[in-house]
Amino acid sequence: MGFCLAALFLCPQAAWAQKDRPSEYLIKANVLVRFLRFVEWPESAVQGETLVIRIIGKEPEDELFEPNLEKLFKGKHIEIRRHRRFKEDLVLDDCQVLFIARSEKKSIPKILSMVEGRNILTVSESKGFVDEDGGMVNFVVDKNNNVKFEINQKVASEAGLRIHSSLLRVAVNVVRKDS
Repeated sequence: MGFCLAALFLCPQAAWAQKDRPSEYLIKANVLVRFLRFVEWPESAVQGETLVIRIIGKEPEDELFEPNLEKLFKGKHIEIRRHRRFKEDLVLDDCQVLFIARSEKKSIPKILSMVEGRNILTVSESKGFVDEDGGMVNFVVDKNNNVKFEINQKVASEAGLRIHSSLLRVAVNVVRKDS
């Protein structure tokens, strides 16, 4: 099982030839959708027929979460809601996943304070997101241009989310609950 997870998360781009390799953002979108299978929300946080992913910030070429990635997750339709930039009056409590693009790095503290204590999985691609900012999942790109991720289990647990141990084992960095 561990090998399968490692292949799924650490080398998702290995399935493509170098010349046909998808963009970094398409890989991140695919990894995130797969990642959702290993996160448990309280039942009250995922009621209804839709799981909402909000994206704040500008993505290069708007590739992240292409429409073909809007599919079913545990019987729920995944709905993507985009916001080109952060605004103070943005309502964020109606989503289960919040992706903060690197273009919004300066707004991360304010955004995270708006969702603190809510059952929202926070994801970014900004240096220090899990270690310094208090986010839950951060995508990192290694020196070989492979997309990997870090997890702050402590913050996720405080928000009522459970991240399966199998996912923690394949993360490149984990801030543990007992840290």
